[in-house]
Amino acid sequence: MKYSKRLIRNLLLVSLPIFAFFFYALVCNAASHCPNCDTFNSDDAEVCKKCLITLPKYLASPRKRPASVVVRKGRDAFIRSTDVAHFPERFFEKELPGGYGPIGSWNQPTSLRYLLYFDLPGAFEEAGIDMKDFEPEKALVLLTLCEKSETKYPIPIAAFPLTEEFAGNSEKSFPPWESDGANWTFRLPCVYWFHEGGDFLASPSASTVIPALGGGEIEIDITSIVRFRFDEFKKTGIWKDPGIIIMRNSGIESNCLYRNVYGFRAMEFFQKDKKNPRYISPELYLD
Repeated sequence: MKYSKRLIRNLLLVSLPIFAFFFYALVCNAASHCPNCDTFNSDDAEVCKKCLITLPKYLASPRKRPASVVVRKGRDAFIRSTDVAHFPERFFEKELPGGYGPIGSWNQPTSLRYLLYFDLPGAFEEAGIDMKDFEPEKALVLLTLCEKSETKYPIPIAAFPLTEEFAGNSEKSFPPWESDGANWTFRLPCVYWFHEGGDFLASPSASTVIPALGGGEIEIDITSIVRFRFDEFKKTGIWKDPGIIIMRNSGIESNCLYRNVYGFRAMEFFQKDKKNPRYISPELYLD
């Protein structure tokens, strides 16, 4: 069957734009996109070749759920009681220092705690939303569990609003609580907590249960805590949010031990995987 030159030309005119679109999408996906000038750079580029600004260090990933504001930046620290000795460091990988740590019990009910701060002002600025006009209706924290830290019993946990700021874990944190950041005694270098283990309010609070087995994510509904922060913001005109502290819920009887969750530094580790880069990090979803 013979085709006329006009038909072939028309087919080329139709197929070339389609081919170009898919080629462009492929290049964009494998390149580092500059948020300043929309230029696509090589995958390993650290500086934009056009405007010379520093490129974002990590790849973006789709949202796990719809929300008005998604917060993916902040700082955290895993702390343990000074009375807890001989915690099994063999359960932590040196390749991921400071990237994950335990929440739960070891010799004492709430001896393994997690300090978590989300950069809400930065996220609202990126979303183009004025914090003064925002009325929080729902606030969900998503944490990713480490599959290797399975236990026999589910772990009831609770979250409370911190009253004092803390320093986050650094890349030198191995095991997770051995860092130049916060620990059980100090919230900042040479600055003590008023109460060992973290200064926090007993109310408002949030709670959930960490499953005994499997990986995946857990949700903590901290709507009451976020509303408390915004109410104080409206009263004083000053945004103050030192973060939250997560620990075993001592009000519920359980034979649990602990499970590990990924922190903010895990993101850097998983983004280095060129074959399957993933965005594993604490996230806060606000509506």
